[in-house]
Amino acid sequence: MTTLAPVRIQPGGGTRRAIFLSLGIALVLGVLTIGLEVSRSAPRPVVPIGQPTRGTYLARVPSYATVSRDGRTLTVVPVRGPCDEPVRQRLLAVEFRDRVYLTVLVHGKMYTEAQLRQMICATFQVWTGPLPSITLRAPLGNRAVVQGLTGRPVPLYGGAQVATPTVLPNGCAPGPIQPGGVVVMNGLPYFAGSHPGLEWSCDVTVPFPRRNPNEPASQLRFGQWQGLVPSLGLPIEERTTVHGHPAIVIVEHLGAVNIIPIRSISWHEDDQTFVISSTSGLTLSVAHSKAVLSAADLVRIADGLRVSSARTPVGN
Repeated sequence: MTTLAPVRIQPGGGTRRAIFLSLGIALVLGVLTIGLEVSRSAPRPVVPIGQPTRGTYLARVPSYATVSRDGRTLTVVPVRGPCDEPVRQRLLAVEFRDRVYLTVLVHGKMYTEAQLRQMICATFQVWTGPLPSITLRAPLGNRAVVQGLTGRPVPLYGGAQVATPTVLPNGCAPGPIQPGGVVVMNGLPYFAGSHPGLEWSCDVTVPFPRRNPNEPASQLRFGQWQGLVPSLGLPIEERTTVHGHPAIVIVEHLGAVNIIPIRSISWHEDDQTFVISSTSGLTLSVAHSKAVLSAADLVRIADGLRVSSARTPVGN
Protein backbone atom coordinates (compact mmCIF):
# COMPACT_ATOMS: atom_id res chain seq x y z
CA MET A 1 0.00 0.00 0.00
CA THR A 2 1.28 3.46 -0.86
CA THR A 3 1.39 5.79 2.13
CA LEU A 4 -0.86 8.72 1.37
CA ALA A 5 1.31 11.46 2.79
CA PRO A 6 2.88 14.46 1.04
CA VAL A 7 6.60 14.49 0.37
CA ARG A 8 8.75 17.62 0.43
CA ILE A 9 10.66 18.41 -2.75
CA GLN A 10 14.20 19.46 -2.03
CA PRO A 11 15.76 20.78 -5.25
CA GLY A 12 19.42 21.53 -5.39
CA GLY A 13 21.61 22.70 -8.28
CA GLY A 14 20.64 24.04 -11.67
CA THR A 15 19.18 20.80 -13.03
CA ARG A 16 17.08 20.11 -9.94
CA ARG A 17 15.84 23.72 -9.90
CA ALA A 18 14.76 23.26 -13.53
CA ILE A 19 13.01 20.03 -12.58
CA PHE A 20 11.25 21.77 -9.71
CA LEU A 21 10.14 24.63 -11.94
CA SER A 22 8.93 22.30 -14.69
CA LEU A 23 7.12 20.12 -12.19
CA GLY A 24 5.45 23.18 -10.74
CA ILE A 25 4.27 24.26 -14.18
CA ALA A 26 2.98 20.74 -14.89
CA LEU A 27 1.26 20.73 -11.52
CA VAL A 28 -0.51 24.01 -12.22
CA LEU A 29 -1.61 22.78 -15.64
CA GLY A 30 -2.88 19.56 -14.09
CA VAL A 31 -4.85 21.51 -11.49
CA LEU A 32 -6.40 23.73 -14.12
CA THR A 33 -7.45 20.66 -16.04
CA ILE A 34 -9.20 18.88 -13.17
CA GLY A 35 -10.24 21.92 -11.18
CA LEU A 36 -8.41 21.25 -7.92
CA GLU A 37 -6.86 23.62 -5.42
CA VAL A 38 -3.16 22.93 -4.81
CA SER A 39 -1.61 23.28 -1.39
CA ARG A 40 2.13 23.62 -0.79
CA SER A 41 3.91 20.29 -0.22
CA ALA A 42 4.56 19.88 3.50
CA PRO A 43 5.92 17.32 5.96
CA ARG A 44 3.65 14.46 7.05
CA PRO A 45 0.65 15.90 8.91
CA VAL A 46 0.39 15.28 12.65
CA VAL A 47 -3.30 14.64 13.36
CA PRO A 48 -5.13 12.39 15.85
CA ILE A 49 -5.84 8.79 14.87
CA GLY A 50 -9.03 8.49 12.86
CA GLN A 51 -8.99 12.11 11.69
CA PRO A 52 -7.36 12.19 8.23
CA THR A 53 -6.74 15.53 6.57
CA ARG A 54 -7.90 16.40 3.07
CA GLY A 55 -6.01 18.17 0.34
CA THR A 56 -4.16 18.00 -2.94
CA TYR A 57 -0.62 16.72 -2.84
CA LEU A 58 2.10 15.03 -4.87
CA ALA A 59 2.76 11.31 -4.44
CA ARG A 60 5.29 8.83 -5.77
CA VAL A 61 4.41 6.32 -8.48
CA PRO A 62 3.40 3.25 -6.43
CA SER A 63 5.25 0.54 -8.34
CA TYR A 64 6.07 0.31 -12.05
CA ALA A 65 4.90 1.85 -15.33
CA THR A 66 3.79 0.15 -18.53
CA VAL A 67 4.88 1.52 -21.89
CA SER A 68 2.56 1.51 -24.92
CA ARG A 69 3.47 -0.22 -28.16
CA ASP A 70 4.66 3.04 -29.74
CA GLY A 71 6.54 4.19 -26.63
CA ARG A 72 4.42 7.33 -26.28
CA THR A 73 2.06 6.48 -23.40
CA LEU A 74 3.00 5.61 -19.82
CA THR A 75 0.42 4.09 -17.47
CA VAL A 76 0.83 3.34 -13.78
CA VAL A 77 -0.95 1.51 -11.00
CA PRO A 78 -3.07 4.06 -9.10
CA VAL A 79 -2.29 5.42 -5.66
CA ARG A 80 -4.76 3.82 -3.27
CA GLY A 81 -6.02 4.71 0.17
CA PRO A 82 -6.52 2.34 3.10
CA CYS A 83 -8.59 -0.75 2.26
CA ASP A 84 -7.91 0.13 -1.40
CA GLU A 85 -9.97 3.29 -1.11
CA PRO A 86 -10.01 5.02 -4.54
CA VAL A 87 -8.80 8.62 -4.75
CA ARG A 88 -8.86 11.19 -7.55
CA GLN A 89 -5.49 11.49 -9.23
CA ARG A 90 -3.61 12.51 -12.34
CA LEU A 91 -0.22 11.40 -13.68
CA LEU A 92 2.23 14.24 -14.40
CA ALA A 93 5.41 14.01 -16.49
CA VAL A 94 8.34 16.39 -16.87
CA GLU A 95 10.43 15.46 -19.92
CA PHE A 96 14.13 16.05 -20.48
CA ARG A 97 16.50 14.83 -23.16
CA ASP A 98 17.80 11.91 -21.08
CA ARG A 99 14.96 11.19 -18.65
CA VAL A 100 11.30 11.60 -17.74
CA TYR A 101 10.14 12.50 -14.22
CA LEU A 102 6.81 11.00 -13.14
CA THR A 103 4.67 12.22 -10.25
CA VAL A 104 1.08 11.51 -9.24
CA LEU A 105 -1.15 14.45 -8.36
CA VAL A 106 -3.62 13.18 -5.74
CA HIS A 107 -6.74 14.80 -4.32
CA GLY A 108 -8.14 13.03 -1.28
CA LYS A 109 -7.52 12.02 2.31
CA MET A 110 -3.99 12.06 3.70
CA TYR A 111 -3.15 9.53 6.41
CA THR A 112 -0.17 9.37 8.72
CA GLU A 113 1.78 6.14 9.00
CA ALA A 114 0.40 5.70 12.52
CA GLN A 115 -3.16 5.93 11.18
CA LEU A 116 -2.47 3.37 8.49
CA ARG A 117 -0.96 0.92 10.98
CA GLN A 118 -4.08 0.98 13.18
CA MET A 119 -6.66 0.57 10.45
CA ILE A 120 -8.63 -2.68 10.18
CA CYS A 121 -10.25 -3.33 6.79
CA ALA A 122 -13.52 -5.24 6.65
CA THR A 123 -13.76 -4.95 2.87
CA PHE A 124 -11.59 -3.81 -0.01
CA GLN A 125 -12.90 -1.55 -2.76
CA VAL A 126 -12.34 -2.40 -6.42
CA TRP A 127 -10.81 0.26 -8.66
CA THR A 128 -13.22 0.99 -11.52
CA GLY A 129 -11.91 4.25 -12.98
CA PRO A 130 -9.27 4.73 -15.68
CA LEU A 131 -5.68 4.15 -14.60
CA PRO A 132 -3.36 7.17 -14.36
CA SER A 133 -1.81 7.63 -17.80
CA ILE A 134 0.05 10.28 -19.79
CA THR A 135 1.14 10.68 -23.40
CA LEU A 136 4.68 11.97 -23.86
CA ARG A 137 5.66 14.64 -26.36
CA ALA A 138 8.07 12.17 -28.00
CA PRO A 139 8.54 8.38 -27.80
CA LEU A 140 10.33 7.31 -24.64
CA GLY A 141 13.22 5.68 -26.48
CA ASN A 142 16.22 5.10 -24.22
CA ARG A 143 15.30 7.80 -21.72
CA ALA A 144 15.22 6.84 -18.06
CA VAL A 145 11.96 7.17 -16.11
CA VAL A 146 12.38 8.31 -12.51
CA GLN A 147 10.29 9.45 -9.58
CA GLY A 148 9.75 13.20 -9.68
CA LEU A 149 9.91 13.45 -5.88
CA THR A 150 12.93 11.27 -5.21
CA GLY A 151 14.81 10.82 -8.48
CA ARG A 152 14.77 7.04 -8.02
CA PRO A 153 14.18 4.82 -11.08
CA VAL A 154 10.64 3.71 -11.95
CA PRO A 155 10.67 0.13 -13.32
CA LEU A 156 9.23 -0.18 -16.82
CA TYR A 157 7.59 -3.01 -18.73
CA GLY A 158 6.23 -2.97 -22.27
CA GLY A 159 7.20 -1.07 -25.40
CA ALA A 160 9.09 -3.46 -27.66
CA GLN A 161 8.24 -6.27 -25.26
CA VAL A 162 4.52 -6.10 -26.00
CA ALA A 163 3.69 -9.25 -27.94
CA THR A 164 2.22 -8.53 -31.38
CA PRO A 165 -0.87 -10.51 -32.45
CA THR A 166 -1.06 -11.64 -36.08
CA VAL A 167 -4.21 -13.75 -35.74
CA LEU A 168 -7.29 -12.16 -34.16
CA PRO A 169 -11.01 -13.08 -34.16
CA ASN A 170 -13.62 -10.89 -35.84
CA GLY A 171 -14.07 -7.48 -34.26
CA CYS A 172 -10.95 -7.68 -32.11
CA ALA A 173 -9.01 -4.40 -32.16
CA PRO A 174 -6.05 -4.20 -29.74
CA GLY A 175 -6.84 -1.91 -26.82
CA PRO A 176 -4.54 0.29 -24.72
CA ILE A 177 -1.73 -1.21 -22.66
CA GLN A 178 -2.52 -1.34 -18.93
CA PRO A 179 -0.53 -2.55 -15.93
CA GLY A 180 -1.49 -6.16 -15.23
CA GLY A 181 -2.16 -6.51 -11.53
CA VAL A 182 -3.70 -9.98 -11.62
CA VAL A 183 -3.11 -13.07 -13.68
CA VAL A 184 -6.12 -14.94 -15.04
CA MET A 185 -4.43 -18.31 -15.20
CA ASN A 186 -7.07 -20.87 -14.34
CA GLY A 187 -10.32 -18.97 -14.15
CA LEU A 188 -9.74 -17.06 -10.91
CA PRO A 189 -7.63 -13.97 -10.18
CA TYR A 190 -4.11 -14.76 -9.02
CA PHE A 191 -2.13 -11.83 -7.68
CA ALA A 192 1.16 -11.49 -9.51
CA GLY A 193 2.97 -9.90 -6.58
CA SER A 194 6.25 -8.36 -7.67
CA HIS A 195 5.97 -9.49 -11.29
CA PRO A 196 5.61 -6.43 -13.57
CA GLY A 197 2.94 -7.16 -16.12
CA LEU A 198 0.65 -5.69 -18.74
CA GLU A 199 -2.76 -6.42 -20.19
CA TRP A 200 -4.87 -5.35 -23.11
CA SER A 201 -8.25 -6.56 -24.32
CA CYS A 202 -10.64 -6.45 -27.25
CA ASP A 203 -14.28 -7.27 -27.91
CA VAL A 204 -15.03 -10.24 -30.14
CA THR A 205 -17.91 -10.27 -32.61
CA VAL A 206 -20.26 -13.19 -31.92
CA PRO A 207 -23.84 -13.89 -33.14
CA PHE A 208 -25.30 -13.15 -29.70
CA PRO A 209 -26.45 -9.75 -28.40
CA ARG A 210 -24.89 -8.48 -25.20
CA ARG A 211 -27.01 -8.79 -22.07
CA ASN A 212 -25.30 -6.05 -20.10
CA PRO A 213 -24.42 -2.68 -21.70
CA ASN A 214 -21.18 -2.62 -19.71
CA GLU A 215 -20.04 -6.12 -20.65
CA PRO A 216 -19.37 -7.42 -24.16
CA ALA A 217 -20.93 -10.70 -25.25
CA SER A 218 -17.40 -12.02 -25.81
CA GLN A 219 -14.04 -10.54 -24.84
CA LEU A 220 -10.45 -11.59 -25.43
CA ARG A 221 -7.81 -10.58 -22.87
CA PHE A 222 -4.07 -10.71 -23.48
CA GLY A 223 -1.71 -10.63 -20.53
CA GLN A 224 2.01 -11.02 -20.11
CA TRP A 225 4.16 -10.84 -17.00
CA GLN A 226 7.88 -10.73 -16.46
CA GLY A 227 9.26 -13.97 -15.06
CA LEU A 228 7.54 -17.27 -14.33
CA VAL A 229 4.10 -16.83 -12.78
CA PRO A 230 2.70 -20.20 -11.61
CA SER A 231 -0.72 -21.57 -12.41
CA LEU A 232 -3.38 -22.02 -9.76
CA GLY A 233 -3.62 -25.71 -10.61
CA LEU A 234 -7.32 -25.83 -11.54
CA PRO A 235 -8.49 -28.54 -13.96
CA ILE A 236 -6.66 -28.57 -17.29
CA GLU A 237 -8.71 -29.12 -20.42
CA GLU A 238 -5.83 -29.70 -22.79
CA ARG A 239 -2.03 -29.79 -22.85
CA THR A 240 -0.47 -28.36 -25.99
CA THR A 241 2.46 -26.24 -27.18
CA VAL A 242 2.88 -22.61 -28.27
CA HIS A 243 5.98 -21.75 -30.31
CA GLY A 244 7.37 -25.10 -29.18
CA HIS A 245 6.89 -24.30 -25.46
CA PRO A 246 4.59 -26.34 -23.18
CA ALA A 247 1.18 -24.72 -22.75
CA ILE A 248 -2.06 -25.55 -20.97
CA VAL A 249 -5.66 -24.76 -21.85
CA ILE A 250 -8.00 -24.54 -18.90
CA VAL A 251 -11.75 -24.14 -18.87
CA GLU A 252 -14.12 -23.24 -16.06
CA HIS A 253 -17.42 -25.13 -15.80
CA LEU A 254 -20.37 -23.84 -13.80
CA GLY A 255 -22.81 -26.26 -12.21
CA ALA A 256 -24.45 -29.35 -13.58
CA VAL A 257 -25.50 -27.50 -16.75
CA ASN A 258 -21.84 -27.33 -17.73
CA ILE A 259 -21.87 -23.65 -18.69
CA ILE A 260 -18.43 -22.28 -19.68
CA PRO A 261 -17.79 -18.64 -18.68
CA ILE A 262 -14.04 -18.60 -19.40
CA ARG A 263 -11.34 -20.52 -21.25
CA SER A 264 -7.66 -19.54 -21.27
CA ILE A 265 -4.30 -20.67 -22.57
CA SER A 266 -1.02 -19.93 -20.80
CA TRP A 267 2.65 -20.62 -21.41
CA HIS A 268 6.15 -19.41 -20.48
CA GLU A 269 8.50 -18.03 -23.13
CA ASP A 270 11.59 -15.79 -23.14
CA ASP A 271 11.37 -15.36 -19.35
CA GLN A 272 7.81 -14.08 -19.63
CA THR A 273 4.44 -15.62 -18.74
CA PHE A 274 1.68 -15.24 -21.34
CA VAL A 275 -2.04 -15.72 -20.82
CA ILE A 276 -4.83 -15.35 -23.39
CA SER A 277 -8.33 -15.60 -21.93
CA SER A 278 -11.72 -15.69 -23.61
CA THR A 279 -14.66 -14.65 -21.45
CA SER A 280 -18.39 -14.16 -21.95
CA GLY A 281 -20.61 -11.49 -20.45
CA LEU A 282 -23.83 -13.30 -21.36
CA THR A 283 -26.22 -14.91 -18.90
CA LEU A 284 -25.86 -18.55 -17.94
CA SER A 285 -27.11 -20.23 -21.10
CA VAL A 286 -25.89 -22.29 -24.02
CA ALA A 287 -25.06 -19.04 -25.83
CA HIS A 288 -22.85 -18.13 -22.87
CA SER A 289 -20.61 -21.11 -23.60
CA LYS A 290 -20.68 -20.56 -27.37
CA ALA A 291 -19.49 -16.97 -26.93
CA VAL A 292 -16.26 -18.30 -25.39
CA LEU A 293 -13.58 -19.20 -27.94
CA SER A 294 -12.68 -22.86 -28.36
CA ALA A 295 -9.36 -24.39 -27.33
CA ALA A 296 -8.38 -24.66 -31.01
CA ASP A 297 -9.10 -20.95 -31.52
CA LEU A 298 -6.96 -19.98 -28.53
CA VAL A 299 -4.06 -22.17 -29.71
CA ARG A 300 -4.25 -20.58 -33.16
CA ILE A 301 -4.22 -17.06 -31.69
CA ALA A 302 -1.35 -17.93 -29.33
CA ASP A 303 0.74 -19.46 -32.13
CA GLY A 304 0.23 -16.26 -34.13
CA LEU A 305 1.55 -14.06 -31.31
CA ARG A 306 4.98 -12.58 -32.09
CA VAL A 307 7.05 -12.45 -28.92
CA SER A 308 9.98 -10.04 -28.93
CA SER A 309 13.27 -10.84 -27.25
CA ALA A 310 13.87 -7.10 -26.80
CA ARG A 311 13.76 -5.46 -23.38
CA THR A 312 12.29 -2.20 -22.24
CA PRO A 313 15.35 0.10 -22.49
CA VAL A 314 15.28 1.33 -18.90
CA GLY A 315 13.77 0.08 -15.68
CA ASN A 316 13.78 -3.73 -15.94
